[in-house]
Amino acid sequence: MLYDLAILNGTVFDGVGGYARKDVGIKEGRIVETGDIGRSDAERRLDAGGRAVAPGFIDVHAHSDIQVWQEKFPLSKVSQGITTELTGQCGISACPVSDGCLESVMRYVAPVLGSTEPWPWRDYASYRETVGKKGLLINEGMFIGHGNLRIDAAGFSDGPTSPPERAHMCELLRKELADGALGLSSGLVYAPGVFSDPDEMVELTKVCAERDAIYTTHMRNEASSVLDALDEALDVALRSGVKLVISHMKAVGRPNHGKPLQMLARQAEARKKGVRVYGDCYPYDASSTMMAIILPPWALSGGVAEMLKILASDDARGKIKENFLNGIEGWENRPQTIGWENLMVASTGTGKNADAEGLSLAELGQRRGKDTADALMDLIMEERGDVTVVMKAMAEEDVRALLADPCVMVCSDGIPVGGKPHPRLYGAITRYLCRYADLSCEKGVAAAVHKLTGLPAEIYRLAGIGRIEKGYMADITIFDPSTVEDKADFQEPFRLSGGIEHVLVGGEPVYQDKSAGDRRPGRFIRRNVNSLS
Repeated sequence: MLYDLAILNGTVFDGVGGYARKDVGIKEGRIVETGDIGRSDAERRLDAGGRAVAPGFIDVHAHSDIQVWQEKFPLSKVSQGITTELTGQCGISACPVSDGCLESVMRYVAPVLGSTEPWPWRDYASYRETVGKKGLLINEGMFIGHGNLRIDAAGFSDGPTSPPERAHMCELLRKELADGALGLSSGLVYAPGVFSDPDEMVELTKVCAERDAIYTTHMRNEASSVLDALDEALDVALRSGVKLVISHMKAVGRPNHGKPLQMLARQAEARKKGVRVYGDCYPYDASSTMMAIILPPWALSGGVAEMLKILASDDARGKIKENFLNGIEGWENRPQTIGWENLMVASTGTGKNADAEGLSLAELGQRRGKDTADALMDLIMEERGDVTVVMKAMAEEDVRALLADPCVMVCSDGIPVGGKPHPRLYGAITRYLCRYADLSCEKGVAAAVHKLTGLPAEIYRLAGIGRIEKGYMADITIFDPSTVEDKADFQEPFRLSGGIEHVLVGGEPVYQDKSAGDRRPGRFIRRNVNSLS
C-alpha cells in the first residue's frame, strides 16, 4: 500500500493503555496500519526517533469559541499537543443568539471569549458555516451555554424563569442538540445562571438526557458551600438521568482546602446510585475568570449595562463594600475567602489599563491611591466589564488528588484574551505531563496518554478520535517524555512548551519547529453526526 505518510521508529501509545514499538501508516487522513511498515512505500516519512507517538490530546474544557474565528493565539493549543477542544463551557457560548439580545450576549461573554465585531451567526449551524470558511487548525466540539438560553428567554432577570420561558429555553436547546451540539453547559456563579434554581436545570438537562447529550457545570459554589453545590449538581443528574461532568473541580480558599477528597467520595457514592458523573481539572492552584464575579450577585442583575450603572452609584458602592466586609449568606465572598492580595488582574479589554495587568487588586489600590474595593469597581467600570482575574486560591495537594482520580480528565480552561492570561492557555496539558503524570516508565506514559485521549473520547463519545487504531482519524502527537515541559508562567504566559515535536490533524502537520504553518485541517465534532464533519 502506498501511504500518504508513514511515521516510523516510535513507541506508539494507543490511547487505551497499550504501547509498543510500532510504525503508523496514514492514508487520506486516517490510520490504516500499525506495525512494521518501514519497507512500505510512502509519499512522506517521519522518523519519530524513539519518541512517544500518541493520539492527539483532547482539551475537554476550552473557551476558544471566538478565538477560532478571529484566529488569535493559534499556537496556544497545538504547542501542547492538543488536536481537539470542547468549547461553549461554563454557560458561556458563541451561540445561540437572537437579533434582539446580540449586544447583551456579546458583552456578557467578552471577558471570557473576547471582544469582536457583531457576530454574523445566530445558531450552531451558521456558526459552523462562518468559522468553517476560515478553517479550523484543530477539531472543535461545542456545548450550548445555559447563559445564552436564559438571556434569550428572560434577559438578566434575577427571579425564577416562568413556564413559557423554560419552554423557550428547552426548544432552543433541542434545536442546537439536533444540529450536533454536544450538550448543555452551565455557569451557576455567573449572572444570569446564578439566578436559576435546580428545577430549571432539571428541566433543561432532561432535554439532554432524552438525546443522550451531556451536561457540564461550573457549580454554584466552589468555596465554603462547594459540597452543597456538588450535591445540587448530583441531584440534578439523578432526577434528569443526564451524564454529568463537573467542570474544573476545585475548592477555593484556605478554609476549604482538603474538600476535594470529600467531593471525589461523594461522586463515587453517586455512581453507586446510577449517576454517571465525571470531572475535569486543570493542573494549577490558581483559577481565572471574569473580574465581575467578585461582585455580589445583586450587582450583576440586569447585565453589563445595569452593572455599570450600579457601580456609578455611591450608595450602591457602599452596599458592595459592606457585602465585602460582612458577606451574604450563600455567596462566595472572594475578598474574604481568597484575599485581595491573591486576586490578580489578568487582562483588560482596552489599552487604557494595560499597566494593571499582572498586579494584585491590593497592589492596584496602593498604586492608584484608592481603597481596594474602589480600585476594583473603577477598573470594571473603565473596562465596561471586559476584564479578567486570576485567583490564587487552591491547594497543591488537592490539585494532585483530583488529577490522580481515574474519573477526572485534564483540561486547560484557557481564556484567550488580554496581555496576562492565565498560563494554562499555553501550558495546561504539558504541565500535567511533566508535573503530575509518571513519565519514568512506558506504563506511566501509557496511563497519562489514556487520561488525555482515550478517556475523554469514551466519556464524551467522540467517535473516530482518541486512539491510534486502524480506521481512526490520524490526529497524532509526537512528544519526548523526557523533555516535555510547560514553560508559560504568570509573568510570561505565552511561552511555548518544550518536548512537543510534531502534531498532526487528519494526517496533516499543524505544529512542528515551534510553528503552526498554514494548513487548517481541523473538523467540527458533532454529536450523532458521525462525530466528525
